[in-house]
Amino acid sequence: MPHYISHPSNSFIKNFWAYRQELNGLRFIITITLLNYIFFILFYPFELKSWYGERYNFAMLFYCLVSALSLWISQYFYKKIPIQSQNQLLWNWLWMIIEISIIGFFQSLLKTFMFLNGQYEIKTLLECVKIAFIILPFSMFITYFILHYFFQPRPSLPKPTIQPLKPKDKRIIFKDDQQTTKLIVDENNLLYVQSQDNYIAVHYLLDKIVKKKLIRNTLKNISKDIGEGILIKVHRSYLVNISQLSSFQKEGKKHWIYLNSLPNDPIPVSSTYIKAVEEKLS
Repeated sequence: MPHYISHPSNSFIKNFWAYRQELNGLRFIITITLLNYIFFILFYPFELKSWYGERYNFAMLFYCLVSALSLWISQYFYKKIPIQSQNQLLWNWLWMIIEISIIGFFQSLLKTFMFLNGQYEIKTLLECVKIAFIILPFSMFITYFILHYFFQPRPSLPKPTIQPLKPKDKRIIFKDDQQTTKLIVDENNLLYVQSQDNYIAVHYLLDKIVKKKLIRNTLKNISKDIGEGILIKVHRSYLVNISQLSSFQKEGKKHWIYLNSLPNDPIPVSSTYIKAVEEKLS
């Protein structure tokens, strides 16, 4: 199914050609045939009635049916001819000229055999082609406008799908002893917190680079502020991000833990906290 472009200007022409190639192109041909016949019956254009006299209505009906057959055959072959996209618009207009010329030729044959006793003249052909070129392009575009903008079913809008929200990283706020915010770190980027005299050193990742921030506070206050479930105390001087725990190693009486982001920097573990660490790693 061709894609209809809703943008104005050139899109009207592009949509017209797309519609011509649709599977329901037969509806286009039937509609244009009816419009042309109604036009001929109501307005008697180009003194055509003087050509056909009392047989005018029959002649116009026959002419419209022949035109419809010509359009149907033309559309069938139009779909079979591969055209490069850069030449598509030029080819479309050329094809319309060919279509209209063929319809004008059939009209001239109709007039010749019905009213001129089979005496075919170039003048008759030129007159019929001229009329076809005046009437058919307008009736084609009017037909497209009516069918597309009034009877073409609009595609139903897809039902909105609700995507589950991805949980954002929890942000950890580090404050000093005066409760002033000094650092905000995403939970996944926090490595460990180390006590250094009257300060704590927060080790964290920023753009995959390990950073260190000194803040005047104590591990006890930090542990209380952040709460359980994020940091685990492994030493009197260390709080470690539980999600960063990687492995546990024993060397004699000394115990160490390794973090995912710091595989070469072991952190000491006091005997008091060995059991808690082992439980987190199990």
